[in-house]
Amino acid sequence: MKLIKLGSMSSALLFVCSLVFGSVCGITALAFISAPKQGTTKVFEKRKQIAPEVVSVLEIESSDKRLMIGESFQAGEEWLKGTKFKLRNDSGREIVYVAFELEFPETTAIGDVMIFPIQIGRRPGSIIANKKQPLILKADQELRIELDEGTYTALRRFIESRLPLANISKVIVNVQFVAFDDDTGWSNGEYMRQTPDNPNRWVPIVKSPLK
Repeated sequence: MKLIKLGSMSSALLFVCSLVFGSVCGITALAFISAPKQGTTKVFEKRKQIAPEVVSVLEIESSDKRLMIGESFQAGEEWLKGTKFKLRNDSGREIVYVAFELEFPETTAIGDVMIFPIQIGRRPGSIIANKKQPLILKADQELRIELDEGTYTALRRFIESRLPLANISKVIVNVQFVAFDDDTGWSNGEYMRQTPDNPNRWVPIVKSPLK
């Protein structure tokens, strides 16, 4: 099994809307943000895909507990620190890049949903691909992604630009994009291929490249 320890994240997509409703609304929003949730029940969920997936989320380890998707558990405020995600390559092909996401649906209470991206490997066609550590994930091979100290710090800073981490009780995990070693890929249930004129652009393939 491959173990990936994520160092400092190069970037995080901050889907944050600035809302200005006047002083009264601002005070109300501040009171909402400052009040942490009383419950300690946490859960990891998974975004459902229509088509078969090429990478499975087998197990999650958080707060010294081994969990399945959808399994509720009790944990403290820093429940995401040191979390590990075990993935498996079910594509039957060699994977060179995985775009993994942590989505926080509770952040929609005061803005757009916040999504923290995690990129493993080198995305073909990307101008910054060579700065990433390469990935070779063979068929049926497992990959473990760990939120180490640096990544957790970045994640916490990202979330707390909107809400205290204590207010977060649910995370939706999602494998958003996968690139194979033959310049084809997969995204949200569809097989993709690079366009000849722009290798950084990917378009759906009508039929699976395996057929």
